Amino acid sequence: MSVRLLDCTLRDGGHVNKADFGADTIKGIVNSLVKSQVNIIELGFLKNTRYSKDTALFAEIEYAYGVLPEEINSTEFSLMIRPDVFDAKNISPYCGKIKYIRLAFYYEDLPLALHTGDSLRNKGYTCIFNPVNIMGYDAQTMSKLLTELNNFKPYAVTIVDTFGAMMPNDLNKILNLFHEYLNPSICIGLHPHENLCMSFALAQIFIEKEHSMRDIIVDASLMGMGRAPGNLPIELLINYMNQVYGKGYCLSSIMNVIEEYILPIRKKYSWGYSPAYFLSAKQKAHRSYVEHLLSRGCSLPEIEAVSDAITVDKRIKFDKDYADALLHNIKEYN
Repeated sequence: MSVRLLDCTLRDGGHVNKADFGADTIKGIVNSLVKSQVNIIELGFLKNTRYSKDTALFAEIEYAYGVLPEEINSTEFSLMIRPDVFDAKNISPYCGKIKYIRLAFYYEDLPLALHTGDSLRNKGYTCIFNPVNIMGYDAQTMSKLLTELNNFKPYAVTIVDTFGAMMPNDLNKILNLFHEYLNPSICIGLHPHENLCMSFALAQIFIEKEHSMRDIIVDASLMGMGRAPGNLPIELLINYMNQVYGKGYCLSSIMNVIEEYILPIRKKYSWGYSPAYFLSAKQKAHRSYVEHLLSRGCSLPEIEAVSDAITVDKRIKFDKDYADALLHNIKEYN
């Protein structure tokens, strides 16, 4: 079975800089990733926006064709959509350039995601479903999700650890449910985050457990670039695959692109492990709570107190007024 690496720097990393990489940087990143022989490159988001060649946000799929190099070797390309905020009906039919469309959705939007996926597949695209915050699914909901996806038969379903709260035992429980309910012909993906500094460990567990059972995809990004605290660094994953599984990814191309394009971005923007985001992940709460509390100048003890006070029903979606009320009560009590 195959293990495929998907680089999501331009898409997930775009949360860091509002996807404003600059035209030359976008093309340079894509060219270097192709040279590294990464299997899939996610070029960015399809969004309802005014297109700029300097961003990895595309109002129409044709705009994304402009960042593709002439020589693509065996590399394939993807884009992501949120079907609740982007109408895919106007996407042009597949022309052989961008094969995969990944659909990120909340469980309540599953019918819309399936309808959108059906439309995309009729146009020739290969669909990958990315259910948001899969850690928030109980066993019954997970079985319903996977049963519906079995009926659709997408190319892949991704385990998305949106809040970076996953531990090895969580991954094993989720994989057991996938084994029980998901057709073995459907690929499984993994998209970890770095809140608990577990992304690389989770990827190794996932690959070791699954690579002999079915095709899998692992998401990562250059230097782990992504919305704080970031993603699995693809350079670590490439070295691991080369050393342990004898793959032939070109690590020097990755080092070159990091040196030329990612380190300058890192001087302007920060990402990576943060104790504040650890506190939200510990409670499996939306990371926007931490972003909001940090913007209010809260200390780590205050962030911990608010995170611990968030009730289960409020953890999945951020509620600013609720966060402010909790903070007010904590400050008043202290």
